[in-house]
Formats: sequence, structure tokens, C-alpha cells
Amino acid sequence: MSELQEARATLANFSSKFWHTAALSQIDQFERVIANVAQRHRLKAEVVSTHRSKSIELPVVKLTTDAGEFTLRDNFSDVNLMAILGRPATLSLREFFHDVQEPRTWDWYLAEVARARGYSWREWTDEELADPRILRVRDRRPGTDRWWDTTPDKKARWTARLTDPAWYSHDWAHDAVTWEGNFGPGVELFIQSYAYAEGITVTTGNRAYRKGIKDFIIAVNTRVDAEALITQLTAAAV
Repeated sequence: MSELQEARATLANFSSKFWHTAALSQIDQFERVIANVAQRHRLKAEVVSTHRSKSIELPVVKLTTDAGEFTLRDNFSDVNLMAILGRPATLSLREFFHDVQEPRTWDWYLAEVARARGYSWREWTDEELADPRILRVRDRRPGTDRWWDTTPDKKARWTARLTDPAWYSHDWAHDAVTWEGNFGPGVELFIQSYAYAEGITVTTGNRAYRKGIKDFIIAVNTRVDAEALITQLTAAAV
């Protein structure tokens, strides 16, 4: 792609050797993603925008396949993937995340609940937590002059934690807990990280993938992960 070659040339004058090397590696890996997808599917690739990370201007790449449009950016911390599909997605969460992440278990979720109880709610008694009218408690530790405050919405989310994991994304980790079927023992949970979308013009309100949707944006760890998701969605669409 000529645009990626231009980005590579722009980096020639960048002073930081470490981030210069990392940025060049990013361009190399984008080119590999493009080549790998093109080997299996019809593909159009283009640089549609830029964003800045570590004071470097980096490319935002859009890949168009028979399944739809996939926009990618990498800020050295994670890779954002926005998908605009031609028709509703047919893959289950397990199929979509195959080779990208293993599902979490109900025991994992209960451990997260326990961690939050011991941190965010540690000064609250069970009776205080059960009373929706109580939104403020005093820190009971000796020598501590502090109050612990909450809001009605936050407390309601915590109260519903065993039937609805909304507290996790709103008040704990900012990532979405997603699942199919009943939420409870035996469930398979997939964590979908929030995409901050630097350089991407976001045209979807869906911040997580689910079967049946036509667009979404998420963050994944690597470009290899993003390539796997694009390939799986494209293969399912043909």
C-alpha cells in the first residue's frame, strides 16, 4: 500500500530509536495482516486516517472484504477494530473469539465480585448494602476520617450483580462482560475491551460483538487477534 510506504518514509526523521522501531514494526505487521487476509478473501485496503501515540503519527487502516468494512488502529497498547458488516453477524461468541480468547467461567466472575466487595464496598455492612436508602457510610478504620459515597444507580448495579454484570463495565473494569444463554453457573463469559478509537470515526453505538448485530467496535490485544476476527467474520459471510 502506497499510504503505508509514505508512513514508513515519514518515520525516517523520528528521533526516538525505540518508538521509531516500534512504529516501523507496526507498519510491517499491518502489511502482513493485509497480505494474509488477501490470500483467503477478496480485499481492498487503504489508509483512511491517522492518529498520534508516543508523539508519532500512525496510520488508521480500513480493510474491505465480502463481509464488510473493518477499520484498525494500533496505539502500541492495544488494537481497535471497528466492523461495519453487510448483514447481521451469524457467529456465536465462542466462534467469534476462537483462537483469540478463552471463555471465563462463573467461578472467575464470582472471584471478581469478591475482589470488588473487598475494595469498593469494604466499609459497607451487608445490611447497609441491602438498604437502597443508604448511600453514604463512615470509614470504620481507627484514625480514619473518611466517608464512602455511592449513587443510587451504582448501588442498584451492585445489588443485581448475580443476575446482571453491568456493574463490571460501569464501576469496575470498563470492559463488557458478554455471554449467551442464561447468566449464572455454567455460563461462558467473554470480556470485550473498550475501544477508545483514536483516529477512527466511530459510526456504531455497539461497544461489544454479539450475534445478530451489523456493527461494533472493540479493542483486542494484537493485530494477529484482529486478523483472526476479520477472517472469521468474512469466512462466515461467504
